[in-house]
Amino acid sequence: MAAMKLKLNQIRESEVLATEGHQIIGGQPSEYILGSEAEFDALIVLIDIKIKLNKYEEAVKLIQRAQQLYQIYGDREGAYFKRIALYEHQIAVAKYEHDWKEVVELQNLLTPVQDSFERKNDIRKQESLKQQNKIEQLRGQLALSLKEKQLNTWIRNASLLLLMLSATLFYLLFTTVKNKKKLKEAELENAQHEL
Repeated sequence: MAAMKLKLNQIRESEVLATEGHQIIGGQPSEYILGSEAEFDALIVLIDIKIKLNKYEEAVKLIQRAQQLYQIYGDREGAYFKRIALYEHQIAVAKYEHDWKEVVELQNLLTPVQDSFERKNDIRKQESLKQQNKIEQLRGQLALSLKEKQLNTWIRNASLLLLMLSATLFYLLFTTVKNKKKLKEAELENAQHEL
């Protein structure tokens, strides 16, 4: 919630929410990996807020706690890229303190992690595009199949209609021929009767 408020530029409200959230989560012993990760996530948001409010002394203390927590759960899958925000916050503090050597060192640590993250995102995007492509192909095949089914239905209906018309024509022709034959027979009978 605090992160959303921060994105909406409601910094004071987000600070209150982030502080309360950290107090709730931060009460857990740091030996628990899940508790450590949750507290770390809460701290990242809180540190960002403190930096935006120029409360760098508080941000430094929170960064130290975040580093301790990251050492506890940093080996977990998915935790690798959480370092990006931590490095960015450390760089912001180092810039504030005019510690340019620290800025360069942290930037050197941050760059490979960001590159790796971007490559991972690129791979995910490619996989997503492949899946979307596959879905579009399946949709195309389905649409083609539906058109083919409609065409087959139309052909079947047209064939049935032609068959019915042919049968009707045949019946009419047969009836006409039969009536003409009866008429001729009647004429012949009348002619024989007159003779």
